[in-house]
Amino acid sequence: MQRKWSVIAFLLVVLSTSPVSSGAPVNYITLASGEWAPFVSEQEMLEPAGLGSGRGIAVEIVEHVLGNMHYHPHMVFLPWGDIEPSLHKGQIRLSFPWYDSEERRSKLLFSSPLTQSTTVIYYNHEQIRRAEDFKRYGDLGQCRPPCRLGLVEGYAYPEGVERFREYADISPDVEAAFEKLIGGKIALLPVDQEVAFHLLKNRFPQRRHRVAILPEMEQASRDLYLVGAKTEENEAFLKNFDAKLKEFQGSHLYHRVRSRYQPKELGVPEVRLTAGGSYPLVFGTKREHDSIDDVVLLPQGSRAWVLQWHPSFHQPGKLNLQEQMSQKSLVKIMRGPQRDRVLWVPNIFITIE
Repeated sequence: MQRKWSVIAFLLVVLSTSPVSSGAPVNYITLASGEWAPFVSEQEMLEPAGLGSGRGIAVEIVEHVLGNMHYHPHMVFLPWGDIEPSLHKGQIRLSFPWYDSEERRSKLLFSSPLTQSTTVIYYNHEQIRRAEDFKRYGDLGQCRPPCRLGLVEGYAYPEGVERFREYADISPDVEAAFEKLIGGKIALLPVDQEVAFHLLKNRFPQRRHRVAILPEMEQASRDLYLVGAKTEENEAFLKNFDAKLKEFQGSHLYHRVRSRYQPKELGVPEVRLTAGGSYPLVFGTKREHDSIDDVVLLPQGSRAWVLQWHPSFHQPGKLNLQEQMSQKSLVKIMRGPQRDRVLWVPNIFITIE
């Protein structure tokens, strides 16, 4: 059954934050999305404590741009697989946030990018014993029954992942897919890294140690868009939307919105990176086991968020302390020349203040 968020509740939120002046004419527009926190969250919208702060970065961006166009949105939440047919039937006007693909571009109109998403692949420790063997999407072909790759219905994945869809276990939503991964019913799951952080913190905090990001696998950063059916009306609308989006992305308000959805706000620990031991300089690598010849230098004292600690930090056992100093954890750089880069950094560089 179709799930709708209360129009009255939505208007209370929008009217409290929208840049539309009280004297401007108000137009209403119907948009659809699916649960995909922290980009868009129906659950946060329905929580009184979350109104105005946790609706999702994509929601806030679209809301502010539409406000500058003198539109108030009416949100409808549907399973992702049901949204495109509803767009073509004219039951809803627009939808977000969407990845693009050649197939989708042939059927839909796309706005300029709203924000970005980074796809990583999580694995179950008990199902995958040699995670380092998975370096490229083509290596997912190693996962055949009883090993299972998990995907979500209605999602568009990088092309190298899509080729394995016929062998995959398909879930109706990302939370259901994560439940299967943690329970060992699937072994691998491509997912946006911030969506994964949100789920692990809020849905699976006691079982998060069962899964991790494949350390050698390539990562794909992709743009997210507002989309609509191919009509002249939507083409003109999205052209205007893009102009207002460009204005908004150059504003201080846009950067304040982005800051509310940084990894720190998702419960990801913040650290400082400092040189130590036999290493005179701070560095990181794109993959966990990249050689010393393939490094990225980082300024001394760089701040970062830890996306994934090395297992030695939370799995007791007999450790070679010298070896552990060179083992790596996955971090996202906060500022400086490598800002927003995701890198593997030796544990010896990591300091919690």
